[in-house]
Amino acid sequence: DIIRAGTNNCDSNCRYTASTTTSTPKKQGDQTGDYPLEIKQPGSVGSVKSDDGKIDCGGTCKANYRNGAEVLLTATPAKGYSFVGWAGQCTFEKTPTCKAVVEGSRFVVSTTTVRAIFAPVLNTVKVSIIGNGAVKSRVSDYEDFKINCPGYCVGAYRTGDVMTMEAIPGAEGSFEGWEGDCSGPYCGFTVKLDKSVTAKFKGPPPPTILSIYMKGG
Repeated sequence: DIIRAGTNNCDSNCRYTASTTTSTPKKQGDQTGDYPLEIKQPGSVGSVKSDDGKIDCGGTCKANYRNGAEVLLTATPAKGYSFVGWAGQCTFEKTPTCKAVVEGSRFVVSTTTVRAIFAPVLNTVKVSIIGNGAVKSRVSDYEDFKINCPGYCVGAYRTGDVMTMEAIPGAEGSFEGWEGDCSGPYCGFTVKLDKSVTAKFKGPPPPTILSIYMKGG
């Protein structure tokens, strides 16, 4: 008999043997880059970028890597925010740079998740008073109840907050003006750094509180 491989024009005196190609199905989660690395965070507070350029976003994004790949991530805070730390695969790293190790198994394609944590930058605003009067703080034209001096004379504010100070003279008194980081009759500013202002009032002094101590004998 004549054996002809890979042909389909044999007559009745020949045997047909077809050539075949055997392929092994690709296993899920092999070394070729099936494992997702996902970044999760609000987009307005900061961004995360990988050293290879696959990840560069200010919100939620992901890229695929091989199992065991080490990916260097760098967190950059947005204006008015500071970097605090990491969550997820980089939980114990305290610097803005994190080396994430992509993990998984041959049977399950799992997702390695990393989140950069950012917090608003807070600035201290301090109010002092000379004379008989009071000062209240307002943010974007709304009273915020943080500063109500005398009593509460220091408040913490985010960078970018638009503040005004309301000076309220005491009975039969008058407001003379501002000193420090404010001057003149009006005090308003956009918070960028720590601020210290002094309100000057003129008028009768507040009543004296008389304290009497009695000693038994």
